[in-house]
Amino acid sequence: MRLFFLIAFAFFLSYCSAQVRVLNSDLFSSSEHLDSCLLRLYSPEEYSDFKVLHIGDSHVQGVYWGGQLRERLSENRNAKQSGFLFPYSAVKSYGPKGLKASLTGNWIGGNWLKENGITEFGLGGYSLKAVDESAKIDWQIEKTLFGDTVRYVGIWHKGNMRIDSTFLLLNHRLVEGCNIQYSLYLNTTLKREFSLESGCDGYQFFGLNLASDTDGFEYHKCGLVGAQFTHMIQSVDQWKNELKLWNPDLVILSFGTNEAYNGFMDTLAYENKVRDLMRAWNDEQPQSSFMVTAPPNTSSRNRIPPYENFMIRVWRRQCLENGWGYFDLHEAMGGDSSWSKWLKLGYMGTDQLHFKSSGYSLQADIVVHSIRSYVRDKWPGVQLVEEDWERETEALLASIYTMKNPLLDSPPQAKTRTHVVRSGETLSSIGRKYGIPYTAIQKANNLRGTTIYPGQKLRIPH
Repeated sequence: MRLFFLIAFAFFLSYCSAQVRVLNSDLFSSSEHLDSCLLRLYSPEEYSDFKVLHIGDSHVQGVYWGGQLRERLSENRNAKQSGFLFPYSAVKSYGPKGLKASLTGNWIGGNWLKENGITEFGLGGYSLKAVDESAKIDWQIEKTLFGDTVRYVGIWHKGNMRIDSTFLLLNHRLVEGCNIQYSLYLNTTLKREFSLESGCDGYQFFGLNLASDTDGFEYHKCGLVGAQFTHMIQSVDQWKNELKLWNPDLVILSFGTNEAYNGFMDTLAYENKVRDLMRAWNDEQPQSSFMVTAPPNTSSRNRIPPYENFMIRVWRRQCLENGWGYFDLHEAMGGDSSWSKWLKLGYMGTDQLHFKSSGYSLQADIVVHSIRSYVRDKWPGVQLVEEDWERETEALLASIYTMKNPLLDSPPQAKTRTHVVRSGETLSSIGRKYGIPYTAIQKANNLRGTTIYPGQKLRIPH
């Protein structure tokens, strides 16, 4: 009898493990074109250089998801570059930590969402435009941002500029039809403080890259807080030309979180735009491979995003039709309402839209683990050992998937009424109207503060 139970228990463990592995392998779908790209990525001895360009919203702009993706994708590779950097704090956004930029003279900052009279932004989504020739940016690079030696500095810009005399220009690239240029400098004194001065009225700065070696693995993340896919494609012809300047091996698009909350969307027009971009980039950049990550499951202000599943269906369908890879981050989290598990386990931020550093790191691990699992299954001859962090990722996923959902498994609620919030109302005024304390309304609606908005539906307990 004891032997029977041991065999049954072992079978159960292997079944659970297989289930997690099946879920992981099904999350990622590739294509013939992407397959050849992945073989290059995981053959560092034959292909030492590899460049990834990741474009998306605030999830991408933040340091944690992109930083973990960079670390996992660059394993066993020479990764000596910081990737795309922009002083977001200079345009009233966030970060990055360790990059200090002091602006003097007259500058105008803008992005895809707030143009402020600027018409070009680059794939990074942001721009600083000099209004006079003496406008200057003083840079300070801390080791917390880039620990390696700052031997090279690459700058994306438009127009003439002046840089410290100790910097020697090594390379200058400009693609026809694209006003954005890339200038690569040798930092002869290896200093971490330098100045960049506009050489003309209208000079524009789009971003920079730090490197201790110009060869090897590159990961560039270009994210914009609040961005939607439709914002990026407003200048689709420019992006086609700029891709030639970047010339990445792999392009990753991560959109859908913000548009999932739109009040109204022309779904047919949206899908047509997705299809048009994919076809244009396939035609203009045949040497690059492309993949999309689906939006994560979120619940900003306790709302169910009405277009989240539409986003997932559209991007999956168009990736399949146009030969792009696809990773289902929504399903990887556990599907609909899985945000509540991530929140309870401490992976999600209290805004229920963004994630904590541990959550972003786990998501990055899930993405790369799924890709590595796919490569191992498809090409057994590729020497790609399953790392400890991959087994840990599977264990963490298993704990999330098997956890009871706080939304679905909570005890039955007492009978409630529904109140639609009107302009000017507060929780206190609504509580007085129904003769109950405002804290009872907070508890019934799982509110963590007192902020409400017109049109919001609140459960009012009896």
